[in-house]
Amino acid sequence: IFYLKNRIPHITHRSQFSEPSPDLALQAGPILIANGKPTTLNNPQITSRRSGIAITSKKEVIIFATLVRFPGTSFEQIQNLLSMPELNVTNALNLDGGGSSQLYLKENSLIKDSVNDPLSIK
Repeated sequence: IFYLKNRIPHITHRSQFSEPSPDLALQAGPILIANGKPTTLNNPQITSRRSGIAITSKKEVIIFATLVRFPGTSFEQIQNLLSMPELNVTNALNLDGGGSSQLYLKENSLIKDSVNDPLSIK
């Protein structure tokens, strides 16, 4: 579950979710990164289009969708990208896969980097 409480983002497994009144909550899965480490997943090599949400050590939220159409991106590839030290991701959650994985952002003053290609981060 990804949730916000007092404008602070959190990701936790549904069995550990105990927040009585979050400001926002979204259940999806699987959890890809927990406490800064990739999680062990069943079939991490299966590819599909992916989208997800991650939280950095500074409590910044990263929303992502892959651009790879066929054969897609594996969970392992996403975990490797999210584990890059430059991103400082502490927790990440897969949101969806397949043809429904899409993301649209309208640039505005609240979005620092509306489009960022993690493969180009040096």
